[in-house]
Amino acid sequence: MPKEQNFRARFGLMIFVTLGSLALLAPLSFADKDSEHDEVNLHELMEDMEDDFKALRKQINNADKNDSSVELLTDLQEDAVEAKGFMPDNVLDASASEKDALQTEYLIAMNKLIIELAQTEIALLENDNKKAVKALVKVRDVQRSGHKKFKHD
Repeated sequence: MPKEQNFRARFGLMIFVTLGSLALLAPLSFADKDSEHDEVNLHELMEDMEDDFKALRKQINNADKNDSSVELLTDLQEDAVEAKGFMPDNVLDASASEKDALQTEYLIAMNKLIIELAQTEIALLENDNKKAVKALVKVRDVQRSGHKKFKHD
């Protein structure tokens, strides 16, 4: 029996040390979640979106480029969905009492952008470039509104 008790004691100690190590390391792996690292990624995503948006504006009227325009819209939608996983600095830096409301506003703005991008894509898939141009104006309006509220210099 002493051998079995010795094993249990060692096993218990091993579990305790392992869990303790994980508890100490976990905060380190998530420490940068709300830091400059995310800001850089959000900034890069937004730059990529702006480049795609500029290219799309140049060709949205041209029905011969609808396939390319749909690809740009797909990229924009994917980037917008990914951007929802980040928070702008003014949200991160907000007081605790304002933070929840700002996070909600940011997510709503990003969802509105995704919806308008999808409406633009639908118009192109229907080969209705005039409707796509109108939808892209709405995308730009949502984008400007969001940048006014959340973009910092």
